[in-house]
Amino acid sequence: MLKKDVAKLFLSTIAATFFAACGDDTTTEKIVEVAGGTVIVESVGDLPECTKDIEGERAWVKTESIDRICVGGKWFATKDSLNAGDFSCTTKELKDKSGIKIVCNGDSIGVVLNGSDGKDGKAGTSGKDGNDGAGCAVVDQTDSTVVVKCGGQTMTLNLGAASGLDSLGLDSERIAVSLDTLAGVSQKGPFLKGSTVYLYELYDGHTLKQTNGNFVSNITSDDGRFRFTTRNLMSQYALIVVDGKYRNEVTGKPTNTAIRMQAYTDVLNRKNANVNLLTQLEMNRVYYLVTQKKKRFKVAKHQAQMEIFDAFYIDTTVINKSSEDLNVFGSTEADAALLAISIMLQGDSNETALSVLLTEIADDMESDGKWDDSVTKARIADWVATADTAGKLAEIRGYVNGWGVSKDSVPNFEKFVRTFWNKELGLGVCGDKNNPFGTVKHVSNPNSTKYYATEYTDVTSKGGKIRFICVDADGAKWRPATNIEKDTMTFGHKYKDGEVAHGRVNKDLIYVYEDNKWRHGTALDSVLDKGCVPGRGDTVALGKDSVWYKCVADTSMKMEESDWESAWRAASDLEKDTYESLKECSKDGVYGDGTLLNGRINNENLYVCDNGEFRYATSQEIEMNKGCVSYINGENYPFGKMKYYYTCKSKEWILDRDNWVTDPRDGTTYRTVTIGNQVIMAENLSYEYKVVKKSSGDTIVYGNHCFWDKNYEEILDSCKTRGRYYIWSAAMDSAAVFSDDGKGCTIDRMACTRNFPVRGVCPEGWHIPDSTEWATLYAFVDEDIRRLQATGFDNDYWRNATDEFGLSLRPAGLYREDSFDNGSMAYLWTSSMNYTDDMDTYYNSFRYVPYNWNVSNHGSFSAGRYSKNNNGEAITLRQLRGRYFSVRCFKN
Repeated sequence: MLKKDVAKLFLSTIAATFFAACGDDTTTEKIVEVAGGTVIVESVGDLPECTKDIEGERAWVKTESIDRICVGGKWFATKDSLNAGDFSCTTKELKDKSGIKIVCNGDSIGVVLNGSDGKDGKAGTSGKDGNDGAGCAVVDQTDSTVVVKCGGQTMTLNLGAASGLDSLGLDSERIAVSLDTLAGVSQKGPFLKGSTVYLYELYDGHTLKQTNGNFVSNITSDDGRFRFTTRNLMSQYALIVVDGKYRNEVTGKPTNTAIRMQAYTDVLNRKNANVNLLTQLEMNRVYYLVTQKKKRFKVAKHQAQMEIFDAFYIDTTVINKSSEDLNVFGSTEADAALLAISIMLQGDSNETALSVLLTEIADDMESDGKWDDSVTKARIADWVATADTAGKLAEIRGYVNGWGVSKDSVPNFEKFVRTFWNKELGLGVCGDKNNPFGTVKHVSNPNSTKYYATEYTDVTSKGGKIRFICVDADGAKWRPATNIEKDTMTFGHKYKDGEVAHGRVNKDLIYVYEDNKWRHGTALDSVLDKGCVPGRGDTVALGKDSVWYKCVADTSMKMEESDWESAWRAASDLEKDTYESLKECSKDGVYGDGTLLNGRINNENLYVCDNGEFRYATSQEIEMNKGCVSYINGENYPFGKMKYYYTCKSKEWILDRDNWVTDPRDGTTYRTVTIGNQVIMAENLSYEYKVVKKSSGDTIVYGNHCFWDKNYEEILDSCKTRGRYYIWSAAMDSAAVFSDDGKGCTIDRMACTRNFPVRGVCPEGWHIPDSTEWATLYAFVDEDIRRLQATGFDNDYWRNATDEFGLSLRPAGLYREDSFDNGSMAYLWTSSMNYTDDMDTYYNSFRYVPYNWNVSNHGSFSAGRYSKNNNGEAITLRQLRGRYFSVRCFKN
């Protein structure tokens, strides 16, 4: 029990605020200390300041019907007065009728006396000014309450279960509060001007029951702010309710319909309390935990708050404020989390749908703190995923920033939004050890109506071909994977350059491994079953469609994030015919000297190597069987059976005029060769002259003609290759048409005057060689006639020819009146002839001709004098008269 002197101090402190005395309707009631020093006040607003001087004193609050104790500067309700338990309390009238005594379990815990103004009173009728009043009496009583009537007033007392003050516990769930002011922000987005805010008193933190009274305020601007002025509350617990329209964060526009949101709050030592989605969602759960699980209010609030954050996969370690302290325009992690939840639940819903959703979530979490509606969660996650990947979050950030409600920048709400849809859809946290950057996954939540796939390669489920990739782009996040990402990221790196694979999701797409990464390919990569990569450049391959293709780097290709330069295309005949020989197409390669290449596929086609690549051979190159290519540009080569020399210039063979002589008489050009010190025509002379008129008027027809066929008809075209055939007098120009060197030299007149060298029928500056010149030529080649014979003639005398010096002596044969040789040997006139007047005399020196005396003599060839016939008999002048031989002119 309290000492009497302390009680008196207490009574004197509160004397001015005591309620009216029994029987007195207009004045304050005087309370005097009796046993235990208990006093009675009308309401918590009448309680004095709890100071150290009255620490431990009690007061009965009439309107609450509970006992309060002054401890630590606050008036606490006692647990005993709130929970009767098994204790029994009664009242007894004092013997002198001056008041009543309250007894709990046989122990008096307080006395209520009659009287007024602090003076003792006795039973009476008026109770005014110290006069006796009607007194107080118990008029009704239960185990937990007692009804006391004092004069014309009646009050009900809730009896505590205490045996005395010393055993009373303090109830921290109920403290009387006198508010100077209470402000806050009402938010979904911010509520708009004209919205109404209600403040309801709650009886205590155990029942959360509303009292009869409430206070009203209004939002006067579009920032959602409200304020309540001075209020006395019986406990620190209150309910704030907001009705109104708000700004929608997702659309950026005001709503058309009002919604209601609420918040439980403990206003003790608080001047601000906000109303938001979190305070709304926790309402049912807090009430359940307090009333059903007997949790303290603060504990229940914290638990409900954490459970809501857990439901949205938000790390609760970042939450360090109560829900009514959070602000979507704040700068903390918790504020960002609130904004994230607000955006996610809003989604594309209207106000009515949002209200229903909030109610459903609150109801779902009420009893177990779990949000079990997996269908709704997946639906929200689908919307958020779509919004996030479409850039909607940046748009929302712009709306919130644009409202200008806060001086701080909008907090990083995006990470909480992403965490929710990432985990809800089964992707997991991007960037953690289970999902390193570059991971590609499918949505495994079957409740997702937009993204679900039964397995990674399944394209028949709701999600179709949509897959997500974890990237580090302005923070770790999942985004829809491109085709190449979702098709190839799971391949690994076991492939070689140029290998081809079909997409894992898009099985119709082709991919090529190039430079240690995958890129898009073309349909032809699949047809060839190999990619066109730099290392395969210029490769020609046969596709599965039996078509030849070439890998070329002349096309710029791009698809999604892939770009490359090489691609297959249909190969030309040239490409498919030559690609295998490309390695030999170089200056030092097999084909660098102009050697022709037969086509690999089209064997009849001929190609030449030029500047590292093959091209079609020209008709001239084909005829000459030699390509004029860059590697031999400027070089001279003999061609054909006559060994004409051509110079390679700019891919064209040009007749080499430096080794040619042109006969001005008819314009015919002849190839020449130099052997030793002799310059010799490398072709048989083909000059034609038919008629020579003498001064006497006689006409001489020189004997010269082209080769004759078996019918002795002249084949004119043969002169181009064989040259003309001349009788000796024509060869010597016996008519002195061109010079007097061989004048008169005919078969019939062997005794002619010869001025050596004899020009004969040769062009000016050239002459008919004599026997010594032939001998000099043969000696220079070591009597090996093969070195002077033209190649390409398949007969016994020419089969082993080498034509080393390009003289190209050919088996032109001869013509005679009685027969002709169609080309087994070469017969050439010389200007030397030894003779006598005897027509039957043998001649020792005749014309020299390449001749094989003995074919079986180990292939040895030599030059012989044509002085005997086939029977070994001496040739007579008469027999020579009809012989027509070829002419080779030597340069003077």
